[in-house]
Parts: sequence; C-alpha cells; structure tokens
Amino acid sequence: MNAKFFVIVSVTALMAAGCCSRPETRDRSMKKEPLASLGRIERLDPALDALIPADAVIEKLAEGFDWSEGPVWLKREKRLVFSDVPQNVVFQWRDGEKTSEFLKPS
Repeated sequence: MNAKFFVIVSVTALMAAGCCSRPETRDRSMKKEPLASLGRIERLDPALDALIPADAVIEKLAEGFDWSEGPVWLKREKRLVFSDVPQNVVFQWRDGEKTSEFLKPS
C-alpha cells in the first residue's frame, strides 16, 4: 500500500506542477508521436480530478538510479530535481533535456 500511495502522491505533485504529460503529442527530438501511458492513475476520490486531468498519462522521465527520493518541482526554473541517496547526487530534469547532475555531493 505504501508504494502505491507514494506513486499517487508523486504523480499528483508532478501534475500540479505542470510537468507531466497529457496524451496529446509532445516534441520528441522534432518527431511528433503520441505518448503511451506506463500504467493508469487509479482515482479513489473525485477530488483528484481537480489536480490531475482525466486524460493524463504516466511517463518515465529517466531510469537507472539506485534509490531515488523526491521529486521537487522548481517552478521558476521549470526543473524537476530528485536525489539518488547511495550515489550522493541530486539530479535535474527539464522538458526536452536529458537527466543530468545538479549537485554532487548532495
């Protein structure tokens, strides 16, 4: 139950920050293609609809981390940051860019 709750909270936080995707097309290296969802958002409370649009999709932004914590959306910088605890690194992600180191050591 805790893992599922964490995923829902993370998706909610990201959608509220405006950094997750709707299924319409997004720029992918100048190619336009629809995004496929990596699962589904289970709506147990109608109040979630105010935060996450009904057509939102779950998108993998990066992979290959040992144990990540976060995320935190930096609105002014339009940047998502999260840490990989064992690596002692804070990573950053921006739309259209690859994940990169933000702070090392963290």
